[in-house]
Amino acid sequence: MSVALSGLLLWWLLRRQDVRALVGDVRDIRLSLLGAYAFLALAGTAARAARYRVLIDFQGKVRMGGLVLVTLVRNLFVDLIPARLGSLSYIVVLTRRYGFSFETGASTYVVSFVFDLVALAVLMIGAVLSMGLGRTPFSGPLSLAVFCAAAVVLALLVARFAAISDAVVRCLGRLLGLSGLGGKSASIFVMEKLSGVCRALRVIEERKVLGRVFLLSLAVRACKYASLYVLVLAVLGARGMEMPAFGRVFMATVATELTTATPVHGVAGIGTWAAAWGFAGAHFLGIDRVFAEGVGLLVHGITQVFEYILGISALLVLAAPMLAGRRRRCAGSAAS
Repeated sequence: MSVALSGLLLWWLLRRQDVRALVGDVRDIRLSLLGAYAFLALAGTAARAARYRVLIDFQGKVRMGGLVLVTLVRNLFVDLIPARLGSLSYIVVLTRRYGFSFETGASTYVVSFVFDLVALAVLMIGAVLSMGLGRTPFSGPLSLAVFCAAAVVLALLVARFAAISDAVVRCLGRLLGLSGLGGKSASIFVMEKLSGVCRALRVIEERKVLGRVFLLSLAVRACKYASLYVLVLAVLGARGMEMPAFGRVFMATVATELTTATPVHGVAGIGTWAAAWGFAGAHFLGIDRVFAEGVGLLVHGITQVFEYILGISALLVLAAPMLAGRRRRCAGSAAS
């Protein structure tokens, strides 16, 4: 279904574009802006890896370089699989490649996910204020109140996430017991794992690293959206348009990225991201929708090529020791 959706949307989008003009726009993009995009994107990757290290460094099993590779693989899969489920590849690589427990991977993933939301809410408040309170339909008092409320709720969740997770797991245990499934081996296994995740969350809370995690989360989000802003500027410049305000591009990008959280999503976001950017760009930047769709096609295409090259390279580096070990075992079995 995802393949069909991507194919249909891409065909529809390209029918509305001058493909030769798009190719010409790629040639006209300033290399300095592409370099700035790459630098900011890599800085965001380093900040995300540093956040993982703060959360799991007490076990000392992996160096910063290894976490950067894990993060690049995570970036590879996050848009490839619908509903952001590709970000779970972080847990898989962390446990399979570096020997961490599922509980460690899941707990650090949960903390990172919640802090990403907190940082996003803070940045959205800043974006609303930067556009001028009440000057646009998207920067009114209601929008500011919604984002402030979201930030407060998420901050309260972060402050008590260990206790909240314990309560949720206890409620799930009671529900399983009432349903008669509590004694099943699968239910026991799941409850043991969830209880382990809760214990790992409490350890993270007791280590008092959440302040650093919040600052790194802000850096992750700031670098991500700054890199996309620079890339949008590069594409708009190649298409002869003046520089838009950061707040407007930020809001358009956030709105566009909501498509990646939906269960029905094009393969690697192909088609869906550009179509969504067409709507968001028209609303937030006030540009023609077809023009905005062309910008979306170019921006998304460049980000995907960049992330796939780095992600596949990181995956090969991480897989190399395991493949070498398998070859040695096969050679030893053949010799014996």
